[in-house]
Order: sequence, then C-alpha cells, then structure tokens
Amino acid sequence: MDFGKDAHGRGVTFDVPAFRVALPWGKSMVRRSLIAMLGFERKVLVNTGSVETWTDLERILVQSGASWSDLDGAVFTSSFPWNIGAGAMLKRLSPDTEFFAHPRAVNYIENTARQEEERPVYGFYKLVAGNIHGIAPLADGGEIDLGGETVVVRYVHGISEDTLALYLVKRKLLIVDGSVFESEIHEDTHAGWMAKRSLADLAQLGWKHLLTSPGGLTERAARDLIAEKIAASNTAESRMKKAG
Repeated sequence: MDFGKDAHGRGVTFDVPAFRVALPWGKSMVRRSLIAMLGFERKVLVNTGSVETWTDLERILVQSGASWSDLDGAVFTSSFPWNIGAGAMLKRLSPDTEFFAHPRAVNYIENTARQEEERPVYGFYKLVAGNIHGIAPLADGGEIDLGGETVVVRYVHGISEDTLALYLVKRKLLIVDGSVFESEIHEDTHAGWMAKRSLADLAQLGWKHLLTSPGGLTERAARDLIAEKIAASNTAESRMKKAG
C-alpha cells in the first residue's frame, strides 16, 4: 500500500488482514478486511473487520497505543460483513463508542438478518457477531474533526450503494473500500452512472496516499485503474449513442 510503513508515525495504524470464507462442496475463498485506527486527539476506528479478524483488530489497537475505552467513534466504509462483523463485539467492550455509516448502510448494520436475507453471503453468521443499534448516518461532504486532522466524508458507489470514502486532508490520505475498484461501469444503467461518477470524484481529490482493500494498489496504479474504467465507460457510451 502506498501510504508506507511510516503511517504508524503519522497517527494512522492499519492492516488488511486476510481470512478464508467457507463455501459449499469443501471450497473456500479469501476475503480481506480493511481496518485502520486514526489516533489523533480523537480516536476513530475505520471498520471493525469480521469475527474472523478480531485478533487483528486487537493487534492494531495495541500498535496504535490506544485501548478500547479510548475510542471516540467507529466508521464503517460499507455494510459488508467483513467490515462490520466484529462491531457487536466492540460495542460490548466499549459501550460508549459511537458508530457511523452511510445512511443506506444503517438498516443493514442494525438488522443483520435483513442483510443476510437480501444480500446472502455463505457463512454470514460466522463473520457477523450481531446487530449494532444507534448507528449515526454521515452526510456526503461532511467533516469529522479529529483534532490535528480533518476527515472529509464522500459517498461512493461500489458493488453496493452504501459505501463511503474517507479523505484525511492534511495527510492527503484516501481510505476507500476496494469494492469501488471492483465495480463494473455500464453507462446505460443508474448503477453504472453512479459508479462512473464516484470514480471521477475520487480522481479529483488531491490524495497522495491510498488505503484500500484488498490492498496493494499504489497511488499510480489506483489512478491508472480509475482512468481506465472511465475511458472504457466513455467508449461504451459512444458506441451506444452511435448504435441508437
């Protein structure tokens, strides 16, 4: 990841731990959880990871020098189980911690049974510890004052419509769910238009460093991927207009 190992000296402690999700017929797949601790005057966790990555969350907290009682808040970048799964466990250890998410993610986090029914993931309840109530929605373009750093919230469209990007202004650091880069752009659909607009918006931000899942995207690679997807969408749009 482009932010480098010196991130720990800049108030950001992070990891993208991998875990295996069991599938039918003895198969499995690898998933990753993006977890980051923003340790400034106010300490905010970005994603809790899943039940499977709980020990990774504990390690990140120790590395940041914080304790559970130090947490002022936790922000979910989407409602996927590998981002929210350990949230109920954290809530039991730190009941005063406030939780935040995209407005569209709130119902899926407060009612995980609904998410499992509408967006089923095999082994869902091995990843998700339970519901988290009282999630506060974040506004697009809103700011979070951490004391020594400001985080700008941006709505983005990945595989789902409940995804957030977080931009740390002073550090020029963009934190975004990897599903944004996995999204397929089809200009003739609303979802395709939203995905394209999200990528274009991210490209305009002045970020120099990137944290994402599954990890490994440098700033240049991410910018190249954004440009490639937008160019492909423009080409497809042009062909459709000519055909029409």
